[in-house]
Amino acid sequence: MLKFLSRFLGFWIVAAALVAAIVDGAKSIGASALVLTPVSETWTTLAGFAGWETPDDLLSGFSEPFASVLGFLLGAPTVVVLAVLGIALLLAGAKRRRPSIGREFMA
Repeated sequence: MLKFLSRFLGFWIVAAALVAAIVDGAKSIGASALVLTPVSETWTTLAGFAGWETPDDLLSGFSEPFASVLGFLLGAPTVVVLAVLGIALLLAGAKRRRPSIGREFMA
């Protein structure tokens, strides 16, 4: 069940990374320069619609070492963070192949 959930979430997060890449691509074409939206800006935009905490409110509640790591992740491009997270979940939920005697000798 956990493998299914991991694969399911992984596919959706990779799809969200693709959407973020398309949005950044459209912004880049409009600006005639490379535009990568950081996670904090994406989170702030989504927080306005959903009523979530903003990233600044989130950082104030953590200790300094954890807040610096979280601050680094909030400054990273949304596409990269979502793609890495989605691929990690897909790999965690990957179906294991049964070993076969002749598989390693096949060309």
